[in-house]
Amino acid sequence: MKNRHPLAVNIIKLQEYDFTKTKLDEVVFFEWLVIKRISFGSETFFYQQRRIIEEVGIKRTRLDTIRGRFQEYGLLIDYGSVYNTCNYTVNIEFIKNFIDVGVKKEFQKPKVLNIEKLDFKKEKPLSKKELKKVKFLTSNLNDLFNKRREIFSDDDNEIKYTYTSMPINEKSYKQLFKLNSVYDIKTIENSFTAYCDEVIKYKDSIVKSNMINHFSSYDFMTERFEVFERYLHFFNLNYSIKK
Repeated sequence: MKNRHPLAVNIIKLQEYDFTKTKLDEVVFFEWLVIKRISFGSETFFYQQRRIIEEVGIKRTRLDTIRGRFQEYGLLIDYGSVYNTCNYTVNIEFIKNFIDVGVKKEFQKPKVLNIEKLDFKKEKPLSKKELKKVKFLTSNLNDLFNKRREIFSDDDNEIKYTYTSMPINEKSYKQLFKLNSVYDIKTIENSFTAYCDEVIKYKDSIVKSNMINHFSSYDFMTERFEVFERYLHFFNLNYSIKK
């Protein structure tokens, strides 16, 4: 199919921004955040800084400056340590605040309305059979998490972990079901083993809210389970014997 729009920038739309009050790279990052908000299907999503730099071409130091300014507008950022990943919460308050500053007055209201019309991706609820299948997988992963905690406890003899359960919600079930439709349970467990060890060892803050959601997250833009894939690759390279 012929590409009718080979250029990335819509010059007409770009003229709606007020460049006496904002800069082009801030506009690029703002629109990137809105697009990711829609593609992930949630106000909150995770992303690596390295990938942002690759996708929008903003250097690290400048990106840090823009993120600091955007936090003043209401962008919520939860910094983690694993692979320099952050959770971004792009709520409507942040969107409106940026538009109030960075968009010419006559375009502000229609731009807010148009962004609000960009619905999150909607998925049908899981059937009883599908839910039963994914709950079985969830139970396996929870048991695996506790077993890895015991191993680390035995190794250092400083902390003795008690049995616990990881937070689970509807998003967890949907993501895991989607993951299980591509990969078998054993492969998922292998990746999750490496993931658990990383989280337990470094006590990473990025997943303090929901390990399952972070592990099984799906990027609709790249159509990949990037966290799962990263730890599966790590498992395949480093777990030659059963630990």
